[in-house]
Amino acid sequence: MSRITTPTTNIVDEPASAAASDPTQTARIPPRAAQVAKLAWVFLSIASTLPFLVAEFPPLYDFYHWMFQGYIVKALALGGPSAAEPASSIYRFAGTPVPDTVTPMGIALLSVWMPLGLAGRVFLALCVLAFAYGFAYLVRSVQQRPTVVEYLGFVWAFGYFMYKGYDSYLFSLAVAFVAIGKLHQSTLRNGSSSGGRDLAALTGLSTVLYLCHLGGWLVFATAVVAYGLWLMRNARLKNGLQLFVTLVPAAMLLIWYVTAEGSNRGHHFYNAASDKALSLVEPMLFFLRTDPFHPVLPLFWLNLVALALLALIIVWNVEGLHIRTNLQPLSLAAIFLVAVALIMPFSEIGGLIRPDERLIFPGLLIATTIFRLKTFTASRGALAGLFVLLIIGEHVWEYGQASQSIVEVKAAIAAAVPPHTPRLSITLHAGELYGGCEAQPGGFTVGTPTLKWLGLYDSLENGNLRANIMETSLVRTKADAVGSPGLTVLFMDPKDMRTQSAIGQRYAATYPFVEVFGCQKDFGVARKALAPQYAEVTEGVNFLVLRRK
Repeated sequence: MSRITTPTTNIVDEPASAAASDPTQTARIPPRAAQVAKLAWVFLSIASTLPFLVAEFPPLYDFYHWMFQGYIVKALALGGPSAAEPASSIYRFAGTPVPDTVTPMGIALLSVWMPLGLAGRVFLALCVLAFAYGFAYLVRSVQQRPTVVEYLGFVWAFGYFMYKGYDSYLFSLAVAFVAIGKLHQSTLRNGSSSGGRDLAALTGLSTVLYLCHLGGWLVFATAVVAYGLWLMRNARLKNGLQLFVTLVPAAMLLIWYVTAEGSNRGHHFYNAASDKALSLVEPMLFFLRTDPFHPVLPLFWLNLVALALLALIIVWNVEGLHIRTNLQPLSLAAIFLVAVALIMPFSEIGGLIRPDERLIFPGLLIATTIFRLKTFTASRGALAGLFVLLIIGEHVWEYGQASQSIVEVKAAIAAAVPPHTPRLSITLHAGELYGGCEAQPGGFTVGTPTLKWLGLYDSLENGNLRANIMETSLVRTKADAVGSPGLTVLFMDPKDMRTQSAIGQRYAATYPFVEVFGCQKDFGVARKALAPQYAEVTEGVNFLVLRRK
């Protein structure tokens, strides 16, 4: 294959720099600024691991489900003892290339060398670091010199998608940013590097991206199409077509997956314009309510102030609004991602929940790189680093408080429910805007039910692996698995539970205990719905335990 090159006239506005390939390289800046840049990377990298060091039980939705899946993946791949019965008698690997595999695989691999709980938290820390470094690589590849915007990936890594537990997606964006940075460099390179090696690298990154998560692959595929069309427009037809070929292996895997499983998933539209608007705003939030826990600070004002400071940092570091010629394809990719997210009417496509929020988030982040940014200076770096440290510090405080509350909840439930006892776990939550247990001062906030899958952690401790898991990744429940789940997880709006008068009768024969997570003000609804089959055993601020009569 020929090299992917473009004419140097009117295409590359400034010479490539060695810094373009290394986001931590501090060339072309004064020694004092270079020292500050290095220290910033060290301190911010260490600080970003602190939330997972202080919190044994991070208050993150879906996290405990991913830990459970990681355990099952390890058990299916390597075997090993099971306290109750082998995992292979209940679960199997998916028979298709599922585009959502990196989290259970990563946790499974880490758990070979460390306890499962620690492996889960280490993987979360790796997600944050990978996202921050991947975004920095993209910024440096585009700007070709150090800028303070490189450090902002740490802030976004702890935001909405981390709270929701969309860790595979976060990790895939890290890979996508690296792949787009590589795409930008290889497409516009002015040197003598082999185009064949570049194409092979992009093809490999595309395939890895697909297996990590479909969202990250779609972002990269959008960029490939934008750069390919740009090359073709500049009379480089062959080079443009070569770029399109890099997507073929992953596209074939996607066709295989959709053909085998997509027909059972379908799509759903947003029920209201407010739901659509919420999905476009949520991805940019730095802090969410960790329901049913009360936030340590007023989150509405905290998000507002943090977003305003972020905007000021970005605007302060923009040198000019003129988009250089060599950034036109990247600009097109960012515009396309945001535009598709704005007009997309689907709340779910083929099992991918809210695809619009997974497009607008990277679209906006990529858009921060398309203008010429000011070169890193010590003062700019210090101020940006202080902003990032303050955001991380709030997460350390929040994670620590919530983790202690979860420890207390677990201890109380363990004292009330005998080990190895099947139980029904019900999470009561009124929704992202209305699920808070107390009125939020200063305006509305968005939350997520962090205790929904906590019962899976106890299932692992008790060795009872039967549960109604989400089949969104590598693990599937065997069709011929015999026996009732040792844990069934339900998620309900308190208003809906008022109409479930027969819920106690439906589950009493199978589950001698019921645990309810939610706000204390909603527990009366649970008691009424579960009566007369169940009576209360113990109650706390965030939980309720009932026993079959």
